[in-house]
Amino acid sequence: MKDKPVIIAGLVVFLAAATFPVWYNPATGGTGPRPRPEPPAGETKCVEDKAYMTANHMKLLHEWRETVVREGGRFYTSHASGEQHEMSLVRTCLRCHANKETFCDRCHNYVDVHPRCWDCHVAPEGK
Repeated sequence: MKDKPVIIAGLVVFLAAATFPVWYNPATGGTGPRPRPEPPAGETKCVEDKAYMTANHMKLLHEWRETVVREGGRFYTSHASGEQHEMSLVRTCLRCHANKETFCDRCHNYVDVHPRCWDCHVAPEGK
């Protein structure tokens, strides 16, 4: 039974490592302030409302890509306003959100996401 202290120490280390994701954020005060991306100057609305775009913008972009590339569709009808918008990252989204660093990168860096948009599209330089 002289291995008892080693076993207990091993169990304590294992439990601390296994539960680390659960207790780390509350113990350190959270994840920090949420980023505030700079909205486009002079624009008051997007293709959908802010809550929808915050939660679903990547789903919307994937839907647009599939519709344009596979089905030949070109226009999207907004659920919020009923307006039609061209399904184009460059001519619709980047027309307003022209500065990648102050709009896209703030949130994507915060959540440590690396979207593949810029594998094909040229990143905007900003206005």
